[in-house]
Amino acid sequence: MITADLATAFAILGAAATRAVVTGVARAASHTSPATAAATRVLVILLGYLLVLLATLDLLSVPLQDLLVGSAVTGVVVASPLNSH
Repeated sequence: MITADLATAFAILGAAATRAVVTGVARAASHTSPATAAATRVLVILLGYLLVLLATLDLLSVPLQDLLVGSAVTGVVVASPLNSH
């Protein structure tokens, strides 16, 4: 039970830290074009949240290999009908 509580706290603090980093990156990228600043902001958000998610799952001892294989299989199953034309 304590592990789940700590993992939840880690996820919340990790999300808050990601938002803080995004704010700093957005401030630094504001001197570039608006499109570049927006793309940089989105990229940092996605990478930060992905890192927090994977670290949280690791704290909960979720086997990441099984998760990644399952995601790959799901991607193939979903994409197959889209490529049939």
